[in-house]
Amino acid sequence: VFAPGEFRPELAPNTVYYWRAGNGPMWSFTTRKGVILDLAADQLSDGKLAEWKNKGKAGGTFVPATLGTTFALTAQEFRGRTGVKLVKGRKLVSSFDAPDCLTNGPFTIYYDIGSRYGAGGQRILSWGESPNSVATLLSGSSGKICLNWGKGADRGRYRGPSFNYPVGNAGLACQWTKFAVTYENGVAKLYLDGRLIQEEKVDYGIARAGKLAIGDGSSYNLLREVRIFDKALSAGDIKKLTAGKSVANRNLQVAINVGNAKDGEAIGRIENTGKLKGHFGMQVDVDRSAEVKTLGARKSVVFNGKAMLQSDITLPAGLTDDHPFTIEMWAYCEEDGDTRLFAMNKEVARRHVSLGFGGRQTKALVKPSRAGVAWNTNRDVTGKWTHLAWVYDGGARTEVRVYRDGKLDGKSDFTTMDTIGGYPMYVGGMMNPTDGAKYMFKGGIDALKAYDYPRTAAELERAAQGAGDGL
Repeated sequence: VFAPGEFRPELAPNTVYYWRAGNGPMWSFTTRKGVILDLAADQLSDGKLAEWKNKGKAGGTFVPATLGTTFALTAQEFRGRTGVKLVKGRKLVSSFDAPDCLTNGPFTIYYDIGSRYGAGGQRILSWGESPNSVATLLSGSSGKICLNWGKGADRGRYRGPSFNYPVGNAGLACQWTKFAVTYENGVAKLYLDGRLIQEEKVDYGIARAGKLAIGDGSSYNLLREVRIFDKALSAGDIKKLTAGKSVANRNLQVAINVGNAKDGEAIGRIENTGKLKGHFGMQVDVDRSAEVKTLGARKSVVFNGKAMLQSDITLPAGLTDDHPFTIEMWAYCEEDGDTRLFAMNKEVARRHVSLGFGGRQTKALVKPSRAGVAWNTNRDVTGKWTHLAWVYDGGARTEVRVYRDGKLDGKSDFTTMDTIGGYPMYVGGMMNPTDGAKYMFKGGIDALKAYDYPRTAAELERAAQGAGDGL
């Protein structure tokens, strides 16, 4: 038997304990992990930063961020066949120059697409050079554009001359279709599943073929196969091609096929098996390494406005959904602006969370739909080290608070966080699935900690003064 306050057992982190007094009911509680993320710059070597190891319970390492498969196209199965999903803002560009035949002909473009909703005017393939020498091949339905060329064709403005799908053709929705467009001597022809459905005199021509690009369309269409020949194939050859037979191999300049891809696979590179060889791939990435050096009398990881780090682990469970948390850091802003010091995930459509600070930037904790918390003190933020903290009480309709140098500087009550997991974390910026790197920070961070519980105001005040068990 222990007197009140006498029994003080040592409790292990992240453990379930059961307790009962006498013959009373059984109680249980779970201890927190504690420090999930613990990044410190004081032991890092000066120079280019290759990795920043997390000493917290979640483990893992932060390394220079890369686009990775950010701009990859995703393979998707539809009615028993697979193609790459065409998404606005994502495209794969050829490593080789487009064939010269695409400037003035003759040519044949064969494409096998799946259309789930029959959306017209969605970009499938484009080539040429902006702004006045561009051609675009589009998906379509009744009377919509098939092939457009001239000024603005790469920006969805399609004001130039065009060759259209026929009016009344309703067989393009919710199924796979095989098209072929041929052009020679001022005559364009369109075939659907081996049958001629449109023929028209057109004055096609662009100055330069440039590069070929796949995608940057809508999410309604899937592309399985493309073949480009430097001749206008005959009706007989089109029928053979549609039936899966090889034709005019000597004239086959570009040939890609993703039919063997797995459902959900990220496709960032597609080999061209035509005569021009090469491949289609994502845009060239840049080096986003940060630098370790002394800034404002502190050794820190310095971001130059282009650098950004990403974790090699996904967001720990203790920071997801409506779990409580505290995130602390020491930051030095060299420039004000709309920047993110730490992001819990990519800027996905919903449930992403990021932490901001700096000058005209009033955003402290950023959530979709303009939710979040703002800094009240919005001045004197550059050229000095500042202790920052973000605290969430956890659960539904509770409170989020932000602290600057140990003092409460903003809060939002009746708040519920629902942070999405499954993505890497970022320091010094944030990745957007469509736009790539955004909200880039310019300045230094010398320490960052994340806890899976809300720290008290007194603890944060001591940490800002360099005391206690904080930063």
